[in-house]
Amino acid sequence: PYATQRFIDAARQDQGMVRIVRLGIEDEALEAVGQDQLDAAAFKALGEKHGVQTIVTGNLVFSEVRPKVSIGQSLTHIGVAADVHATLAVQMVEAATGASLWSRSASATQRIGGAGFSKDSVSLAVGDPKEAYQGLVNNLVYAVTPEFRPTWEWRRVESQ
Repeated sequence: PYATQRFIDAARQDQGMVRIVRLGIEDEALEAVGQDQLDAAAFKALGEKHGVQTIVTGNLVFSEVRPKVSIGQSLTHIGVAADVHATLAVQMVEAATGASLWSRSASATQRIGGAGFSKDSVSLAVGDPKEAYQGLVNNLVYAVTPEFRPTWEWRRVESQ
């Protein structure tokens, strides 16, 4: 739900009054139209049921937390960290035909904690895991939505 809301916010940011109908999670949306997989027939049924011409789907996948250990030269420093990796894939589909109109994906890794140990010191970096995951989602949503943001191009026009 958080990723969906962030994507909707990004899509609407500079687009004015973009109308969006939430269809819910994939399994529930498919069940509501008597389908079991997201194919052309399902997109058509969803489009007819909800009165929409375009459907946006997305898939957010997180890895398990990955430990990372580093050992300094001469064994003078040992560091441990925990990273999580995520991928967001988004697609815009024409409801009537099931044809893909646009797609984009992005991947990123976020450190969610770590510690360092040396002969003279101990350091600990532990943040709120929820904030780390939200930051990761925010970065991914930003990476997949450049087409929804205005861009400017500076052109020099030469007179003749």
